[in-house]
Amino acid sequence: MHVTLLVPDIHDRPTGGNIYNRRVIAGLRRRESVEVVSWSPDESDSPDLERPDADVIVVDSLLLRHEDPLRALRSAYSAATLVLLAHYLHCIDPNERDTPAADTERAVLLLFDGAVTTSRYAQRALAEAGLPEDCIAVVPPGLDDSYRTPVPDRSERSGPTRLLTVASLLPGKGLPALVEGLGMLTDLDWTWTLVGDDTLAPDFAEALHN
Repeated sequence: MHVTLLVPDIHDRPTGGNIYNRRVIAGLRRRESVEVVSWSPDESDSPDLERPDADVIVVDSLLLRHEDPLRALRSAYSAATLVLLAHYLHCIDPNERDTPAADTERAVLLLFDGAVTTSRYAQRALAEAGLPEDCIAVVPPGLDDSYRTPVPDRSERSGPTRLLTVASLLPGKGLPALVEGLGMLTDLDWTWTLVGDDTLAPDFAEALHN
């Protein structure tokens, strides 16, 4: 079986979704032929596949906002099994499910034969959005081995509480709400370190820092 994985043009960045993709790819390659194709539907209506006879085409969920190119993909490769690799979708986010982006995603979901997602919650939400639940596989991200070693007891440590957030600086990450919440902790001694890519939404990142 030949599998083609369609990923957005930011797939080389060290995001949680991209790391998850790499592990999926590594697992598939132990058993199947896998081709990874970077696709930017804003620049090209169709991906450039080396193997147009792919048995399975897996689509990263970041591409789901491109409704017309995905409909063209489904039409062009009607014999292939189309699978969604679902990390995050507006239509399964309780705070975003009534937005136009969520409506687009629900319409495009019907093009897919199945999905792979990261949690039981996402599985149920995808089913509510229109995909048959028995066609949705749950593959939890797991934990890297480097984090499995027990950490020392820090209960006696002095100094301020240290908070760390690692995330791309994007509106959907809920960072303004976190800033607002931390601002209310005036009676506690704490420091917060925010680590993340600020080039994806530079105006938002600048406003967040200010």
